Parts: sequence; structure tokens; C-alpha cells
Amino acid sequence: MNLRAQVRRLWIICIVVAVLGTAGAARTEEVCIRPPAYPGATPPDDGVWTTPLPACAAGRTYRFSGEFRRDTWDDRTYPWISLWGEKFPLNAHCRTGAPQTLHVRVTCPERITDPTFRFGAEPASAGGVPQRFCLGAHSLAAAPPEAAPNTALWTPPPSIAGFFPIGVYGADPARLAEVRAVAFNTVILGGEGEPLAKAIASARNERLRYVLSTPGDPEPLKVYLDRLDAVPRVRAGGLLGFYVADEPELRSVPIARAEDVRRLLADRFPGVATAMAIVRPRHARDYLGAADYFMMDQYPFPHRPMTWLSDAMDEAAADTGRDRLMSVIQAFTEGEAWPSLPGWRQMDCLAFLSIVHGSRGIFFYTWSVMGRTEEGRARLGRVVGRLNRVYPWLLVKNAERAVDVEMRSENRVDPRGRPAVHACVKVREEGLLLIAVNTIGANVTARLKLGAVGEAVEVFSGRVHPVVDGAILADLDAHETKAFLIKSGRE
Repeated sequence: MNLRAQVRRLWIICIVVAVLGTAGAARTEEVCIRPPAYPGATPPDDGVWTTPLPACAAGRTYRFSGEFRRDTWDDRTYPWISLWGEKFPLNAHCRTGAPQTLHVRVTCPERITDPTFRFGAEPASAGGVPQRFCLGAHSLAAAPPEAAPNTALWTPPPSIAGFFPIGVYGADPARLAEVRAVAFNTVILGGEGEPLAKAIASARNERLRYVLSTPGDPEPLKVYLDRLDAVPRVRAGGLLGFYVADEPELRSVPIARAEDVRRLLADRFPGVATAMAIVRPRHARDYLGAADYFMMDQYPFPHRPMTWLSDAMDEAAADTGRDRLMSVIQAFTEGEAWPSLPGWRQMDCLAFLSIVHGSRGIFFYTWSVMGRTEEGRARLGRVVGRLNRVYPWLLVKNAERAVDVEMRSENRVDPRGRPAVHACVKVREEGLLLIAVNTIGANVTARLKLGAVGEAVEVFSGRVHPVVDGAILADLDAHETKAFLIKSGRE
């Protein structure tokens, strides 16, 4: 070990000792708790485990790391920890049986109201039995100084520049003509070797761009890329990007490994975009060096608000910037969590709501469910057709100017108390496009003020709306999207 490495190691040790004290720098024995049961049930052993926290330096960032274990998985209950009074839900804890390492970054507050570390869990859902959550080895240490992400320095990779993907998961490579008939422009393709070569050829024949799903480990990836190089014309222009990970935060995929995968791809296929799906938005920051794009894949229908997806995009954007966000639109049904297929209106709401919140690409999950019936394909076709109606505008980033939304109906707020209608403006030489999305399952009326003059034509219906005092008065059905084109410009 060289002198610099020895000094750095001693510096880190000193920080841990200074912050936590020699007896509390780390803990190895496992502690277990059960969350409170649902109302009316008798819990076997409710509880929150607590232990004193060390002093911290106000304004300094610390990193908690712990090994968590749960016996079974239930999406309705997750553990949480509290550090110096700030509570952190650990909703990335999805591994069962074996320990899962989770990390939390926390800033020491100016005034500490709670000097106690707390480990608990959300109450079990009605009908469920409170399961056990355990915390094994864990530590808390001052985090090394870290520069804030500079989103202004990021630029789109050449493979995707000037293109807005409207894509789909789960397509059968032998039936891509059906996908193209719905007017998708992109597919995600898996596999390798000869089957992948045939899938790529099929995508080219149908004039579809393609994203290739790669192995998530460096060694298998090297073999995959060697075989990919043998595919005829693989670098000929249809390759949009690589899909490098699916919800890595739920599996605690090591950050270094994910970054190694991206480096290997950049070396072999420079200029080709990389993307990963993320369901817990605060973890996008962990993988900033592992992908170009972060595909938010929150699936709200029918139990959660439509704004679950857009709220996740807003949260992730604080670290990634808007330009690195894409969205995955729910187009499936599965078990009790997703007991019914979303209708075209719900998919349309999610797709355009993600655009309002800055999405730079849209993918539907999944063709293998929604695309297998004529009715499902018709639902997809209606939404994709509407996206293509405004496609030139999708290439334009949202304008910085905000739309002033004034609700005029009895139903007027989303689940967080904001106006039920979310809106954005896009600007091109020919004028403005205002996109307005009703996020709730009730009809609403909204006055949308954007400071424009002239008249507005609603793109999907062709109806003309007057612009009065720089505003449009719009009626929207449940989960409806309207797009208003104003050609005469701005005030």
C-alpha cells in the first residue's frame, strides 16, 4: 500500500471514530422487529428498535450502510430508519431470505431534535400477518466530499440525438410487423447470437429502431459483445441504445459493477446510449455513472394515483436533470397488485403526464400482454397514434415558463393537493403547444394561462378555443389529455 493510500485510509478511520466513537463505529449483531399490525388485529410483537446516535457536524453529509433481511416480500410493507430525526423509507428492500445491503445519505441538521437511531417498519396491510424485518451489520460514517451532479454538462449520445423513442417491451421478433402497424418506432430486444441477429434483421425490415438488453455483469457482457460484433451491419444505424439494468436498486446491484458495464459498452460501441429502469427515484443518484437515461417505471393503475409516475420523475430529476429521464407506461395486468388492464385513457394519461414532466422517451410495458389481443392492440394504437400526432413537438424540450393552472370545477386537486390538471408548454417557430393532462378520475374545468394571444386549436378534436386574457378555459374528462396549438405566438 503506497503512502497516499495509507494516509487516506487513516483519514477515513479517524472520521469514523470521531463521528461515532470507538464503541459505535459499526455493529454486527442482528436485531429484528415486527411492524404494528393493521387496526383491529393482535400483533405478535410490535416494536421499533432504537439506539443512541453519535454527535454530528451540522451541514455535513453522512452515509449509513446496513444489511437488511426480510422473510417474505409484500409490496404493502417496508422497513424504515430514522437518523437525527429524519425518516427514510427503505422501499428498495425487496430481496427475501438473504441480506440486502442498503445505503442512505443524510445531512446533519442545524438543530437535532432526535439523537436516536430508529429501525421500524410500516404497519401490515389488512388481512396480512406482520412479517419480521432484521438489521444486521451496519455502520454510519462521514461521507467524503462530493460535487453536486452538474446536469448542464450532460448531452444526448449521438445514437439518440434528434429522435424521440416511442417503444415497447416484450415484442415477438417474429411478429414485429404487428408492432410497426401500431406505429411504434422502437423495440427492446433480448437474447444473443443467431436469435438476436434474426431479431435485429426483422427490426430493420420493419424500419424500427432497437434497444438491446445486455447482461448486467462485465464477464458475460464481454462474451455477449463478441457475439454481437458478428451480427451483420450491427453498427449500421438502427441501434438506438443498450438496456443495461432493470430496477437495479431493488437488487442492490453494486454501483461499481454497473459502471463497469457502461464503460465496456462505451469502449466497444462509442456514442450509443445506455438506459436502465428505476422504480425508486432517489436511487437514480446512485447510478448516475452507470447509464445515460433513467426510465421511471412506476405502475399505478388501478390502486395508486396517476401522479405516482410523474412525482417519481420530479424526484429523480433533482439528481439526473430532466434531459436524462424516460418513462415506462403500464400496459399489463398481473395478480392482485395489478388486477386489470389499463384502458387507453389511463395509458394516454400516463404517457402525456410523463411528457409534461420532461420525459425524453416513452416505452410501454408490455406487448406480450397488451399486444396479444385485438382489443389490446387497439388501445395501444390509439395512444401511440396520439403521441405521433404531436411527434415533432416531442423532440422539443419543455419551455421553462410555467402554465398558471386555475381550477374552476368542484373536483380540483390531485392527491397531493396540487391542481388536478398538470400542464407544460413547448415552443417552435410556428407557435406554441400547450399540453394539459387531467390526473384524476373525475371531470374537471381549468383555466390555463400561458400569456399567449390569438386562438387555440385542440389538436386531437380540431375544436377551436378562444384565448382570452392570455388563457384558455378547458373542460377535461377523467384522465383526459388535451393539446392546444397556438400559431399566432406570444404576448
